[in-house]
Amino acid sequence: GGYLLTCCTVNAGNPFLGRYADASRMGQDVGDGTWTLAEMAATWVSVASLFYRNSCLLPDPDSLGWCANMSEAENRLWATLVLMVGGMCEIGGDLSRLAAAARRLLTRVAGLFGPCDKSACEILGPGLGGLPGGLWRQRRGRHVLEAHINWSGLPRKIAGSEGKRDLWTGKKVGAD
Repeated sequence: GGYLLTCCTVNAGNPFLGRYADASRMGQDVGDGTWTLAEMAATWVSVASLFYRNSCLLPDPDSLGWCANMSEAENRLWATLVLMVGGMCEIGGDLSRLAAAARRLLTRVAGLFGPCDKSACEILGPGLGGLPGGLWRQRRGRHVLEAHINWSGLPRKIAGSEGKRDLWTGKKVGAD
């Protein structure tokens, strides 16, 4: 009759407790909301996701909010990861003084967040060792969501992007 959330590596190294967990928190706090801390937390989540494939144990990516120390693009990227992980999430920060862009982002996230059947990060394909993971797939009922996350500051081309849309802008991916 409860919900057990283990923190960091407790259930990864403890099968006695881990088998009873509903979720497990991976990585460190995003803290003061710097890009470096968000990227480090994403790396932890990417690696940990390999151990929970086809499982109800989904990682908690820490909180989501508007990080004043990150750009709008970096906040969108972090929000994408939080949604694709499929775990539980808290919305944090000072929500009383949000800029219009922040309000739109958090409103969109609140409308999309929901139960997930399965979430997986593909880090074992081409470019092995690319962390944090750049390709996430999530199953919700009959729907499969796919996120291509570009962690570098360089443009990235997505193969087979026909019919795909950017979650935040609604624009077709790869369209000129």
